[in-house]
Amino acid sequence: MPRLRPLALATAFSAALLGPALLAAPPARAQSAACVNLLAGAGYAAWMGVKFGDSYYWSDSFPIGQYRCVKLPVSGMVDNAPYTVVVSAVLGSSKVPCKQAPSPYNSKDSNSVVYNAWGTTLNVSCEMPTAAANAMAVKGDEPPPAK
Repeated sequence: MPRLRPLALATAFSAALLGPALLAAPPARAQSAACVNLLAGAGYAAWMGVKFGDSYYWSDSFPIGQYRCVKLPVSGMVDNAPYTVVVSAVLGSSKVPCKQAPSPYNSKDSNSVVYNAWGTTLNVSCEMPTAAANAMAVKGDEPPPAK
């Protein structure tokens, strides 16, 4: 059996110890987006937004039957920061908070928060879908991708 030189032995030993560390898993994806689906039957086109502190971060407007998302984090958002998802009818003036506030922002959470909106221009409603509604979703359905 050939003898390894001390330098070669040290190199092999170092590679064995450091190899797994150099091949570390990629960092966890951050909580990616807040999204709103404007359900068929709604009587308005909408904007959706994320309210963080005193600021609003708005999507572009979207028609009935479509969705929009705002990517997270928004400017200045850090882990454990509370935020609110809101909807506004294009021809309305109110900013309606979606019911069931999202969990505080978590950069290690790769999920999107998704809400459904419906109603009329002067009576906007927005809620997180219930567990029963989620259970009826077709297998393989995923939240809409952030736009």
